[in-house]
Order: sequence, then C-alpha cells, then structure tokens
Amino acid sequence: TKTHVCLITDYYPGGELFMLLDQQPMKVLQEDAV
Repeated sequence: TKTHVCLITDYYPGGELFMLLDQQPMKVLQEDAV
C-alpha cells in the first residue's frame, strides 16, 4: 500500500537460514531438510 511495507522472510528455528545454507556443501539444502 502507499502507507505500509510488508517484508516476508524465511524463518529457521534456532538460527538463521543463511548460516544453515552457508554450512551446506554447494550451499544447497537437501530436499528432505526443507
């Protein structure tokens, strides 16, 4: 809207999604982890 901004972010319980991705081989999560 003209007066509001909505931000949608990923949520990873216990930490940040970026940190989890950064620790993965090839920086990709396996399908079963998603």
